[in-house]
Order: sequence, then structure tokens, then C-alpha cells
Amino acid sequence: NTADHSIHGADGLVFTLTPAGLRITAPQGVDITADVTITGNVDVTGDISSSGTVTGETDAVGGGISLKSHTHSGVAAGGASTGGPQ
Repeated sequence: NTADHSIHGADGLVFTLTPAGLRITAPQGVDITADVTITGNVDVTGDISSSGTVTGETDAVGGGISLKSHTHSGVAAGGASTGGPQ
């Protein structure tokens, strides 16, 4: 059977098992108190915040600028500051 199967709870909470996987609708949010391991890609719509360190094994890219391989303009010897990343 390829139909969706859902469990409905209070305040709009819905667990839906689909042929593609599990969908959780939780209008009041989801709190997880545990170590979590995710194998696969993660897409987030919205902001992400952390009260701890964020670590990446390969690179972090923000605004199209690589943290690992970006360059700086205006480099001068001594105590001068560089320009912004490019």
C-alpha cells in the first residue's frame, strides 16, 4: 500500500508516514534532548543559531565566500588590518 498513513495529536501535531519517508508537522515546535547523528544532507529554511562551536570538516561558505579559501585585499606588512574577504 503506497497511501500516506497519519497519526494526529493535539494542537495540530501530525506524524505522517509517506512512501518517501516520515513527515512531522508540529506547530508548537519540537524539542530534542539527546545527541543527534544525521547521515545525509540537511536543508533548513530559516535561521540557525548555536550556543556552542560550529565545526565543519571541509569548509563553510557564507554569502558565496569560502571560509577556507577566501582571500583578503589590502594586505600590508606590520600591524595593519586587511580588507574584507573576497
